[in-house]
Amino acid sequence: MLIAYGVISYIRTSKSFIKIVREHYAVKVKKNLGGLFLKGFLLNFVNFGVLAGWIGTIIMANALTTSENGVFLFLLTVLVVFFLTDLIKISLAKKLKNRMTPRFIIRTKKWVSILIVGFGVLLLIEGIFPSQVQKGLDRIPKVNPTFEQAE
Repeated sequence: MLIAYGVISYIRTSKSFIKIVREHYAVKVKKNLGGLFLKGFLLNFVNFGVLAGWIGTIIMANALTTSENGVFLFLLTVLVVFFLTDLIKISLAKKLKNRMTPRFIIRTKKWVSILIVGFGVLLLIEGIFPSQVQKGLDRIPKVNPTFEQAE
């Protein structure tokens, strides 16, 4: 599936150059940030994957913490890290906005498509020849992580 997706994505990227140029030079319209926040919140609220992720996080918090307020502190820490990560992503997106030319976007999409095909081929090879892949991995020298004490 990865190979097919990568090939289709590469072909579509090659054909969509005019569309990307048109979007790049389109007139920018100011958007209502409150409406966008509400839309994003509601989309994540009804998303089963988000719900399952938070249920898993709460289960992990119960398993990893032993103090009385441990679950609350764990969840608070996760939310703060998510918020800070989002702020960093927003600032980086603003800095990269000027460098996102149509040519750069096309080149990046093509490279990502090639990487997806490459990972698909690697997974296919591992699925078809698991014993040969394991033999190759066994030939990699093992490193002993324990430090020997100086004599």
